[in-house]
Amino acid sequence: MGRFEGLGKAEVSGEGGGGKYFAENGKFSVTVTRVFFYTSRKKQDMVILDCRVEWSNLSENPTGSQASYCIKASYPNFDGMLKAALLACMGVNPTRGADANTLLLKEFLGACGVSSAMVQKRMVPVSDITDIVPLWEATGEAAVNEDPADGEVNPCAGARLRIETVGVDKKNSDGRFTQHFLSPWGDGEPAEF
Repeated sequence: MGRFEGLGKAEVSGEGGGGKYFAENGKFSVTVTRVFFYTSRKKQDMVILDCRVEWSNLSENPTGSQASYCIKASYPNFDGMLKAALLACMGVNPTRGADANTLLLKEFLGACGVSSAMVQKRMVPVSDITDIVPLWEATGEAAVNEDPADGEVNPCAGARLRIETVGVDKKNSDGRFTQHFLSPWGDGEPAEF
């Protein structure tokens, strides 16, 4: 199709530019459509989770709409926020203090088509494959698609999540930000929570 193939599915947010994000003080059951790395016009690096809202308690993000969770690399806890999002996509509940073990990461990497040899290519010795840090680096590379238009499989696509948002006043400045709490939405669990 070419350059404009996504135009038919695009939503217009009506907010004067940018994407449509999850509103504060909400509860959402969503399906992840893609996770990708993006550099904004202001040269800010970020990871974005695009989601289809399956259920919502807010009219700003109604059922059937699209919404995104944006994690900017400039955030002080970028790595922790991204890790929590990836854990939730893998079916681990990060909000309850759970952490993925080596086996879970190996299974996820295998599902992404990442072999021990590929991890080794990224300068991670095979002997360190049981080390959690190199596995997380490889998991991040495998899960976050650098170019969403390149047609590669996006391993987080299809993950079912529950997202709760809370509006928080910024410390030492005016304004607010929206904090996101992600957890897996298991098969057979109702959308509403």
